[in-house]
Amino acid sequence: MLDAEINTLRALAKPAQSKKLGVWKHLSKTIGAFDRKESNMKTTLTFLITCASLVLPFAAFGQSADAKYCEALSMKYREVSSFQSDSPQAVAMAKCKAGDTAAGIPVLEKALKDAKVPLPSRL
Repeated sequence: MLDAEINTLRALAKPAQSKKLGVWKHLSKTIGAFDRKESNMKTTLTFLITCASLVLPFAAFGQSADAKYCEALSMKYREVSSFQSDSPQAVAMAKCKAGDTAAGIPVLEKALKDAKVPLPSRL
């Protein structure tokens, strides 16, 4: 429930409370439940934001390490082979450059292994 709706319920509850209407007991329980739900949502949101802020730097680090490795594979392949622009290795190098390292690395590793070339170190 939105803050505006909760405030409206509270505004409606004030006259009921002052006139000692039986509705007040029900409204006070309902408003309390809304406050608890809102508090739980805020706690959950804070927890999720904290987790994301702790995990994202590691994910970014992993991606940059893969990108560096993919670039090293591409450079090594260029050194040892003359390739055509429509070859699977050229496509893999383009994918590496575009950031799709998961698709580029296996193709380049296989090509280098097939050529009996040692793979660059993966830091």
